[in-house]
Amino acid sequence: MLHRLIRLIRQHHQPLIAISIIGLVYGGVIVLRSTRAFVQFELRTYDAMLRQRGNLRPDPYVVIVAIGEDDIQRQKRWPWSDRMFGQMVTQISQGKPAAIGIDKYLDLIQPPEDPKGRQILVSAIAKAQNVVNVSFVAVQPGERSVLPPADLSQISAFGFANIVTDEGSVVRRANLVGDGASLAYALADQFLRSRGQEGLVFDPETVTLRAGRQIIPRLTPTFGGYQDEDASGYQIMINYRGRAGFFPVVSAADLLEGKVDSQVFRDRLVLIGSTAVSVKDNYPTPLSTGAEVTYGVEIHGHIASQLIHAALEDQPFITVVANWAEWLWILCWSTLGGMTAFRLRQPAMNLAALLLLAAVLCLFVYNQFLSGLWLPLISPLVGLVVANVMTVAYLLSLEQAERKILMGLFSRHVSKELVSIIWSSRQKFLEDGRIQGQDVYVTVLFTDMRNFSTAAEAQAPNETMNWLNHYLSLIADEILRHGGMVDKYIGDAVMAVFGVLSPTARPQSSSEMPVMPSARL
Repeated sequence: MLHRLIRLIRQHHQPLIAISIIGLVYGGVIVLRSTRAFVQFELRTYDAMLRQRGNLRPDPYVVIVAIGEDDIQRQKRWPWSDRMFGQMVTQISQGKPAAIGIDKYLDLIQPPEDPKGRQILVSAIAKAQNVVNVSFVAVQPGERSVLPPADLSQISAFGFANIVTDEGSVVRRANLVGDGASLAYALADQFLRSRGQEGLVFDPETVTLRAGRQIIPRLTPTFGGYQDEDASGYQIMINYRGRAGFFPVVSAADLLEGKVDSQVFRDRLVLIGSTAVSVKDNYPTPLSTGAEVTYGVEIHGHIASQLIHAALEDQPFITVVANWAEWLWILCWSTLGGMTAFRLRQPAMNLAALLLLAAVLCLFVYNQFLSGLWLPLISPLVGLVVANVMTVAYLLSLEQAERKILMGLFSRHVSKELVSIIWSSRQKFLEDGRIQGQDVYVTVLFTDMRNFSTAAEAQAPNETMNWLNHYLSLIADEILRHGGMVDKYIGDAVMAVFGVLSPTARPQSSSEMPVMPSARL
């Protein structure tokens, strides 16, 4: 039984080693993935797919009242006073919007010497009854929370305006629920309830958040391309609807000067916030190119819009498969890479197949992303390529070793052409110890020596082989010297490859040989 097993292993050692290489590559990819080696590459790929998808259709629900650099210059002050924010809320409310969000901390009276301005703001918010103001929750050492002021907390909702950033300050995800609700969550909930919808439903017992019929997928530390990420709170991936400037924008200065028709706000979610570079409330996003940034008020608009579209139109969120399924996904592509190299020994065919598989992988991942499923791309791509390259390297080293063995065995006694034929049938030869018969053109040299048998029996084998090698070398020199023509034959017709020469034997003279026709070698 053991002998059979050993023979079986010897006969199938190549595929077994190929499988071992695949397992080694797969294990290495999983280890590297768990150490966050691929995180930035996966996130850059995520960004590229989001940019490739491009903008979605225009959003009919969100409009932004932007306080830009031009607006600040026209009003000749920053920060704007409570009186000015009160006037904007009053103007917007005349258009009967679904919800109003103010992305500006109003915890301090601005300016302190104008208490009547604060009263105008409080009165406008109380009359609107659908305003959401912002707070800030300190999460890092040295930060200071901005709490809702007492005069506004009694008449309006509040949501925290914290922005979650990845390395490079890129905003890809949002925290909807932490110590309270986020600004986008509160606005989307207010918007849906204004339309007679159920609104957003958070269940603290099961820690699930529902928008319409959908359970919003919550980020985990190993969500998609992330590994060992801080996923505190209820975080989601932001499915940006478009690049910076995607939402309809109304100038805040125009609004204060009465140049805006309030009907533009009807039944919409209205966000008031800064889009001035000097205020420094801007971030790069996956859709950013070059120095392009998206302002905080726009980011809150994208998050709220995503929740609204999910509840009203069942738009899917960006989700992922289970962690074990991602591991299986990587294993499948690593196996494909190794098996492709093992089956296609021709370098050109293997390279073409590898490029085709890589293209199929990229297209499949992108197609699934368009449906809202984020599959890892870099880790399976690395497994595919590395398994293929390592298998090719193993097969090349094995081929060189086998060729060296065969050339050593045959190159001294047969022509290069015959060695090539033997090499092309090496697999059969190495497995069975013999070569299958086939029709080939060969040249055979026969030579005779007098008293061959007697001489061979009288000396040791190594001595006779030395004489034979010397004898064949002389013949080879003679053939080369006469341009490949031999008109003389020596001896009694014993095959040179299997004969030996006695130290006392001598070649027959040409006068003792029969005349033979010429033979071209």
